Amino acid sequence: MSATILTITGSDGTGGSGVQADIRLHSELGGKAASAITSITVQNTLGIQEFHDLPATVVRQQVEAIINDLQPQIIKIGLLRRTDVVEMLAEVLRKYQPQHIIYAPVLTSAKGEQLVSASVYKTIEKCLLPLCTVVLTPSDLPVGPRHHGGANQLASALAYCLSLGENVDDAMLHAQTYLKALPADYADGNSRSEEL
Repeated sequence: MSATILTITGSDGTGGSGVQADIRLHSELGGKAASAITSITVQNTLGIQEFHDLPATVVRQQVEAIINDLQPQIIKIGLLRRTDVVEMLAEVLRKYQPQHIIYAPVLTSAKGEQLVSASVYKTIEKCLLPLCTVVLTPSDLPVGPRHHGGANQLASALAYCLSLGENVDDAMLHAQTYLKALPADYADGNSRSEEL
């Protein structure tokens, strides 16, 4: 039986990426999903019109409410757009020390728009990356046609496999195998944000 997975990322009203896609995939695999939202987006299939980035205090309240109640040992992190949120998240993760932290960088949109500033990413590199069990890179994605949201799906599948108690290498292999089996259009036509 899988343990609770906490996903910390932005929302995507189309359901193709972000927190909605994480919950969908975890549920399809039989996992237990919990979430904390870092950014509310105004978007549709044509693109992202606006971001409403939540302050660190609000993100912290969400994260600690879940951790104190459900005690998730698997944390999946996606879109982080504020330095104060990154610093707070690193502090909370050091405090609670979950077993696995997976970071799937969300840096640009599918249209090439920069979603995260250089200063925020420098803070991510300094404060967050050293705490992560896995930081996904393009080389982690299975060979073959790349479809939108692939890195997000891989991170979600990896989180699920780790929640079953698998070691990191086996979990990555099983997550990649699962991703290869997804229909090519699994997330097509939905979200316009992209990872890595």
